[in-house]
Amino acid sequence: MENIELEKQIEAILFYVAEPVKVSFLVKTLEVKGGEVEKALEVLNQSLESRGIKMVQHEGEVSLVTSPEMAP
Repeated sequence: MENIELEKQIEAILFYVAEPVKVSFLVKTLEVKGGEVEKALEVLNQSLESRGIKMVQHEGEVSLVTSPEMAP
């Protein structure tokens, strides 16, 4: 998976797991440094801004959720 952008790998993991994932799990699983994961999470979060899903980070965990605008 080396050729695939890190944020896409993270997005796939979050979608597959469908529950909050520890950032430390992403670091270990993807075999990258924590700073790299944090940067990729920022890129992913920005790319989801105009989408029907959002990324939520809380207490060292990250997950994908339905965008509040889609609630109705």
